Amino acid sequence: MKKRIILIVFLVLALAAAGMIYDSNTRIVVTDYSVASEKLPESFDGFTVVQLSDLHGAEFGRGNSRLLDKVKAAEPDMIAITGDMADEDTDMAVIDSLLASLAEIAPCYYVSGNHEWGAGRMEEVRQCLDKHGVHYLSNDYVLSERDGESIVIAGVEDPNGPFDMMRPDELVDIIKAEQEGSFRLLLGHRNYWAERYPKLEVDIIMCGHAHGGIVRLPFAGGVLGTGFEFFPEHVDGAEQVGQYTLVISRGLGNSIHVPRFLNNPEIVVLTLKSE
Repeated sequence: MKKRIILIVFLVLALAAAGMIYDSNTRIVVTDYSVASEKLPESFDGFTVVQLSDLHGAEFGRGNSRLLDKVKAAEPDMIAITGDMADEDTDMAVIDSLLASLAEIAPCYYVSGNHEWGAGRMEEVRQCLDKHGVHYLSNDYVLSERDGESIVIAGVEDPNGPFDMMRPDELVDIIKAEQEGSFRLLLGHRNYWAERYPKLEVDIIMCGHAHGGIVRLPFAGGVLGTGFEFFPEHVDGAEQVGQYTLVISRGLGNSIHVPRFLNNPEIVVLTLKSE
């Protein structure tokens, strides 16, 4: 009788754990942030950015229908894709279809991640971006314009890219010289900004890479970094670093053989406010 009770308890716990793992890898959550700035032009008050990061070729419903429904519901003015859409195992038809649908919702801006370069998939990704009119920000910037006013949307390549490419601080220096006094939104894949570039003269940086710590525990946050380090810093949320706000997405997919746990795939919705 005692053994039977132990077996039942074990089975119940195993089923509960399996259910939590399934939920943690399939149910998309939406996290809302709001950032106010006196530099933001009034015509951009309420401007909404949806951020997608670290998909790693994952699908959420047929044709990523569940993901697209969440994006549409946010009614974005812009979609920021902060790298690692694809890796060595990705079916590029998934990426092609998703980009086609996202481009119909709002203007899309993409920066590369470490896996696109590391897996040798960058050229395939670039072809999909060009096909669907997605802006590929390769250490450069564009202006988003409204009612005669504009903001800077800039993006940097992942360090896995060309060895001789421009550094983020060099790009910002160019923007400062060409767009003095502008509101600057910077997209970059890695989550190292607070350590490497704490004084960067931008207003917001949006990034991913950390996967939210992959395994998350109550009160402890992210447990495991993508480099298998324990209790990594800067894995999610919005924090003030110097003069800019750092927004870190927990991402959507996974790249290692450790399933996400208590760490649901995340879409970030950022609303800009003028002060």
